[in-house]
Amino acid sequence: MNANPPVSSIAKASGRNLVIIMVIAVSCVSCGPHQKQAATRFAQPDEILNPKHPDTLTRRHNQANVLYYKKAEYAEAEAEFRAAIKLREAVLGPQHPDTLQSRHDLARTLNIQDHLQGKSAEAEAEYRAVLKLREEVLGSRHPDTLQSRHNLAEVLNTYCWRFRGECVQACKHAEAATEFGVVAKLREEVLGAKHPDTLASRERLAYALRILKKYDESEAEYRVLCKLREEALGDRHLDTLNDRHSLALVLARQGKHAEAETEYRAVWKLRKEVRGVSSVQTLLSHCGLADALSAQGKLTEAEAEYRAVLELQKKFWGFKFSYALSCRHNLAVTLKALGKYAEAEAECRETLKLREEVLGKDHPDTLNTRELLRSIEEKKNETNPPP
Repeated sequence: MNANPPVSSIAKASGRNLVIIMVIAVSCVSCGPHQKQAATRFAQPDEILNPKHPDTLTRRHNQANVLYYKKAEYAEAEAEFRAAIKLREAVLGPQHPDTLQSRHDLARTLNIQDHLQGKSAEAEAEYRAVLKLREEVLGSRHPDTLQSRHNLAEVLNTYCWRFRGECVQACKHAEAATEFGVVAKLREEVLGAKHPDTLASRERLAYALRILKKYDESEAEYRVLCKLREEALGDRHLDTLNDRHSLALVLARQGKHAEAETEYRAVWKLRKEVRGVSSVQTLLSHCGLADALSAQGKLTEAEAEYRAVLELQKKFWGFKFSYALSCRHNLAVTLKALGKYAEAEAECRETLKLREEVLGKDHPDTLNTRELLRSIEEKKNETNPPP
């Protein structure tokens, strides 16, 4: 007698066994090394049960999630979600929670492809359709309904195409801010003020307000958020530190540079302890501190901090990152203010060259650096006129 019968033979003996097989396959996915094996098992022909059996439909949906989460094959995930939706609509109906979950996940897949294929309009339409149905079936306060509404706001918040720094399609940040505000309020009522989902919606609301340049409202939201994060997660948690960094940025945008300096310095210190001196997040806070010092006229101290940031950036990451190039640009500004025109010119020329390579010659940041170089050359010539 065969001690190890084929999996298909076991599954045919009992629908319950099929569920066990599927659980094992999902567990294999999370283990990592068996990811491909699990994905292959999900993708096998429907030899065990009828293609329209509910367990088979779940398998199709899970296969799409494997493609999305584990393999980042978004086009393939989109096709698999569409197939799962078609089957679930036929078998379960268009308003069944499982059908709506597949549509929700399809919208998420469309949204992540937006930057490459411009699918934000499709993602928005799908989220709106799912939201309407979930409100009818589950109610407006159900966690799944609120998740669809939150995700719709995410799409709206990034729904902006730019050319040379100018919007060429109507931005929807105001609508996004409204939606995030509603979701945050409902989640607080349903889930509690410190629930991770509630905090996520409040963070996106604060960010949307920042994009809208409503800095006072954004500041207020970030202050409440930071307090809640500290209470829920602790003052050293990465999310808490991210929100404090954003608060410092909003303070700086309002000209509150002394407060921004204090906040940046505190976050920089904690990030050094938690993430290490050379992590990108630590370097961002360090550069923010230098910016706050420069804005207050503490130019010598600012120069020293900029150089410390850039030394670490050069050693660990290189300069072809937008934040690193901003740091170099701001160092050139500080050197110019100190009257170190030759050093400022050299720094500005190198930054301009890198920005042209990384961002393109017509990018707003590149144009700003080119204009800075022109002004430095003028100052240099005024101080040391050519013979």
